Amino acid sequence: MALEVSRLVWGIMRVRWLSIAGVLLLALGIGASPASASGDISLSVNSTSRATSTGYFTWDATAAVNVSSTGYCPYGTQGGCGATLYAVFSDGSRAALTSQGITPSPQTTGAAPQTSAVRILQFAGATKVRAVTALVVVASSGNDPMALVSDQIPVTDSLPAASALLGVNSVSRDPATGQLRWEVDASTSYYALTASSCSPYGCSLIIEAQTSAGVVQLGSSGLALTGNGGSPLQYPVQAHLTGSKMITTPVTALHAVVNINGSVVATSDWVPVTDSVPAPTASISVNSITRDPTTGQLQYDVDASTSYYAIGATNGCSPYGCSLIIEAQTSAGVVQLGSSGLALTGNGGSPLQYPVQAHLTGSKMITTPVTALHAVVNINGSVVATSDWVPVTDSVPAPTASISVNSITRDPTTGQLQYDVDASTSYYAIGATNGCSPYGCSLIIEAQTSAGVVQLGSSGLALTGNGGSPLQYPVQAHLTGQTTTRSISAVRARTNVNGTSVATSAWTPVEDAMPTTMTTLQISSISRDSATGQLKWELSATASYYALPDGPCNTYNCNLILQARTSPTTWTNLSSQTIPTSNQGRPQTYPVSVNFKGSTTIGTIDAFRLQIRLNSDPVAYASSVYGTSENVGGGHDLDSAVSLALVAVAGMAPAEACLTLFPIGTHTNSTSLNDQEAACNVATGGGKTIAQFLKSYLATLTPQQITKMLAAAGIATAAAVTDAHPEWATIDYDAPLPSGCSWVDFRYVSCSTQSGPVGVTPRSAPSRQDPVWESNQAAKAAQNRATSGAPTPQWPTPAPDVPAPMPAPSPSDIDVSNAELCEQELTLAQASGSNIPDDACDNGAVFFGGQDTPVTTQHDKDVIALTPTLAWLTYANGTEKPDSGRRSWANQGACAGQDTSTEQCDEYPFYSTEEGYPAMNPPDLRLAPKGDNVRQGSKLAQFYKCDNFKSSPRNDVKRKFLVVPTRALTTTWLCGTP
Repeated sequence: MALEVSRLVWGIMRVRWLSIAGVLLLALGIGASPASASGDISLSVNSTSRATSTGYFTWDATAAVNVSSTGYCPYGTQGGCGATLYAVFSDGSRAALTSQGITPSPQTTGAAPQTSAVRILQFAGATKVRAVTALVVVASSGNDPMALVSDQIPVTDSLPAASALLGVNSVSRDPATGQLRWEVDASTSYYALTASSCSPYGCSLIIEAQTSAGVVQLGSSGLALTGNGGSPLQYPVQAHLTGSKMITTPVTALHAVVNINGSVVATSDWVPVTDSVPAPTASISVNSITRDPTTGQLQYDVDASTSYYAIGATNGCSPYGCSLIIEAQTSAGVVQLGSSGLALTGNGGSPLQYPVQAHLTGSKMITTPVTALHAVVNINGSVVATSDWVPVTDSVPAPTASISVNSITRDPTTGQLQYDVDASTSYYAIGATNGCSPYGCSLIIEAQTSAGVVQLGSSGLALTGNGGSPLQYPVQAHLTGQTTTRSISAVRARTNVNGTSVATSAWTPVEDAMPTTMTTLQISSISRDSATGQLKWELSATASYYALPDGPCNTYNCNLILQARTSPTTWTNLSSQTIPTSNQGRPQTYPVSVNFKGSTTIGTIDAFRLQIRLNSDPVAYASSVYGTSENVGGGHDLDSAVSLALVAVAGMAPAEACLTLFPIGTHTNSTSLNDQEAACNVATGGGKTIAQFLKSYLATLTPQQITKMLAAAGIATAAAVTDAHPEWATIDYDAPLPSGCSWVDFRYVSCSTQSGPVGVTPRSAPSRQDPVWESNQAAKAAQNRATSGAPTPQWPTPAPDVPAPMPAPSPSDIDVSNAELCEQELTLAQASGSNIPDDACDNGAVFFGGQDTPVTTQHDKDVIALTPTLAWLTYANGTEKPDSGRRSWANQGACAGQDTSTEQCDEYPFYSTEEGYPAMNPPDLRLAPKGDNVRQGSKLAQFYKCDNFKSSPRNDVKRKFLVVPTRALTTTWLCGTP
């Protein structure tokens, strides 16, 4: 028991001593050693080596230490004694390997103490340490850590070199990503020895791959310095490594590398491998190929895919430097339709999965049919994979053309054809045979004539729309123009592409109112030379439309020949004039005027006519016969004429009698009446009777003129006229007069010119304006009457069975005449300061007073003539203008002393207007037959039923209307726009 206690105490003391001594020795032993070794301590090295499995340094050494009571480690030394074996390194530094306690010298007895004793110490062990050059033992005693130091004993330390080995299990490529996949086993030995300078966890085992582009690291495994639980790490250290990585060039070999704190300390041999890099691929699936019906562009919908496009020595691509392209095969070559950029990595940086899918849709103008599609993989500008061509059907729409005719007319002054059409074409820029460069296409309008097809006009067509966007089909073109051409029977549209026709519409039949060649003749004077008996003449003629392609003078100048008739079948040339076919290179303007003046010896004549001849060729045109007489004899005498006239107008009011007697006549005054009717009205208005006026007027006429007047008025019978003047039987009074021409003195046709006589307009033939305008006015009036219920206008009828000098005008003729009167009145009112809109006659309400109310209509006319602004009135209804108090002026002025049983007081402006009483107080007054005034009031009441009056508030512009007195038999009206 005492022995165990003493051992425990000694063990505790030894630990304490070793701790102190170890610290001191380590502190003192760094770069320092005792001045000399003591003979009281020695060291012998039995063996040193390295453990092959751990690399640890192993040693076996014996130390002898002499203890004595008077020297080292005497009995009772405080702190104990001990010895430590140190490893000495090449730099002179030391590291403690192991320590042992030393038993002090024995206790002395008696008078002679024991002086010395030898202690033998055995040192053996193993530890991780860098290369050792020598061993030394140091003994401590009490507080002296280096009481004894042995000599350094050199040793040979064979430190194993670091090594690495690699075994390749497999190398392959991921079929979904193309990444390199590897599985290897690697090992290393002694990599963590302190002599190799690696701190804990500062070492790693790295796997590298050899490629044509250089060495690439695949993966690594960190290596610890100690094993599990702190036990020594066993060598070789094994590592099983697997992984995958995008390597864009083929791998030829692998090796293992031992890296110690950034320095390579061991490398295995290269192990050759086979890297089967998949070749890039591409595929395509065509969903649909169509053409846009509005642009003709090719529309495509495809699915394409590619695999491994980022792998291989020849097709590595930087990020986003790859694309999947869709190409089309055409007869003109290969054309790119679209593309999809391809990235090398997936979302979040994860490997991209193959095959890469792309859904591509789009449209593009391809001007030739597409026969096949394929997909192309492009890597940084180089094609690395191409799919097979997939045949497709490209239904290219055939070019089309269409035409819609708005109007075909002829210019009345030149005879040129005037056209207004809408045409369209589609897909003119597509097709192997009709691709056209920009602006190389045109839409042409053609006409069919008896001489073949002629072009009327064209419109250039561009291939792109505004801003370069695709052009929308069909392309519309509105074409108008005029040209000199033959009579046409049909028109069509044709699409022309760089000189080639690619589409033609069907022929659309048209009516071409081709003007026919015509002439007029004005006889200024005919007489006989009293000395020679020669016929002398002075005439003015016009010729129209002779130079049109269908006319007699379509190539060369023509001659206009004046002829006189000497017998029913004999015509003699009197004179000729050349008429030109062009107007200084421009289309001839018609009519062309020609003057004839001369004299010749010739028998009695009764008619003239004109002929047109082309040079010396036979007659190309013969005019109507213009009847005349040199010395007309016979006719009605004055008394018989007055008797006939008075019988015809018996019971008529003076104004009606004047109208009946003089329906046509000369017209040199500024009113709408002819000179004879105006003179009649003035005379009867001044107190003369019809008989008095007729006698004074007819006395100024020749018997022939009297007869003609009676015939024109429908008073003399046809037999009476023809019996007295048989030569007049050939005069065609029913023939329509040319524009600007009229009867003069009931004998001759006169056409007005700038220097010639004033034109005469027969009342039964209103002056003519532009035919299109006239047609529009007539159509507008007829349509307005159809909806408003206004009466259809009529003209006074001549006596029964008596031919009038002109045919009675139709309602359309009267409508045109009314429209002309309205325009004249509008112009006069505006010139007088009235603020009437320019379109009042076209779109406003108009009240046309007629001869069914002759007195009130004349009253309206007289007031308006004095004050033109009073033609423009504003309707006011009975609530707005009650009738009470209206008659305060009924017996004033011209209405004083009226017979209320047969007469009424007519006022103008009408009381039912804002401009009438009380705005004008009093208005202009005139006595009128009761029936006449009541009839006009009834007509006004019907007129006021127009929607524009009923639906508009008081004084609204839509209540405005024009009052236009006319010479027509019937009062009528036009309703305005509601």
